[in-house]
Amino acid sequence: MFGPAQVFASIQKRRIKAVRQLTHARTKTDTTRIVKKTIVQKYGDFGSSVYAPLQREGRFPETKPAGKEIDPEPFVPRTLNSLYELENSVPVRRFELFVCVSTKQWPQQCPN
Repeated sequence: MFGPAQVFASIQKRRIKAVRQLTHARTKTDTTRIVKKTIVQKYGDFGSSVYAPLQREGRFPETKPAGKEIDPEPFVPRTLNSLYELENSVPVRRFELFVCVSTKQWPQQCPN
C-alpha cells in the first residue's frame, strides 16, 4: 500500500490544485459590480443615507422642505384669547393629576 509520506503528498497535491482553481476563479469574478441595497436593508441600517441624507454628506439645503412648514419659534400667546385657544386645544385629561399608590391591585387602580 501507500506509506504516510505518499498519502501526505497526494493530499498536498489535491490541496494545491484546489487552491489554484480557486485563485483562477477569483480573478474571473467581477469585483467592480455594485450591489444595490433593498429598501428594507436601507431602513434597517441606521447609518444609511435614508436618515438625514443631505446633512450626513455635509450638504445643507438652502430651500425649505416641501409640505408642511414648521415654525422654528414656539407658540407664545400674546393675548388672553389666544391663551384660551391653546388651553382648549389640549385634551382635558392632560391637566388631571393621578397618583398611584403601590399596592397589590396597582394595575387595576391606576388609569392609563
